[in-house]
Amino acid sequence: MKYLKHIMLWSLFMELLYSTSFILSFSYTLGIRLKVGVNLDQRKPLS
Repeated sequence: MKYLKHIMLWSLFMELLYSTSFILSFSYTLGIRLKVGVNLDQRKPLS
């Protein structure tokens, strides 16, 4: 029973780690895209 609890906790921790890294990478790429978009908008001459 003790081992089962340990395995459940470990799997939960790993899932949390994976989801956190996925969210971080997603927000990171999103931030880069937003930065690039802003830079492109700034580069355009205002009509």
